[in-house]
Amino acid sequence: MVLAGIIAFSGYYLLTNQEQTQVQIEPSAELQPLSVTE
Repeated sequence: MVLAGIIAFSGYYLLTNQEQTQVQIEPSAELQPLSVTE
């Protein structure tokens, strides 16, 4: 559930802020291990 939310939010964020794609990749890499632990 948490993972799906992160994926959906990341996709929506990338669509609304295509210019800040690089900025979104960094936080997403940190959130992935967190969601996997849960």
